[in-house]
Amino acid sequence: MTRKNKLLGTMVMAVASLAPLAIAGCATHVRYYDDYYSDYHYWNTHEEHAYRMWLAERHYEYREYA
Repeated sequence: MTRKNKLLGTMVMAVASLAPLAIAGCATHVRYYDDYYSDYHYWNTHEEHAYRMWLAERHYEYREYA
């Protein structure tokens, strides 16, 4: 019985230590500085949409933001 308890405890600790990674996902939060407005922005879906609209207005081809 003690061996099962140790195994169960180990499994619980492993799951608990990996839970934040599963919740946060693999997405990175990219932050960039906007010189025009003198502030920082996070690159998210809103920024991606604005970037694609800006490209379409100027007839530029899409290039991934890096």
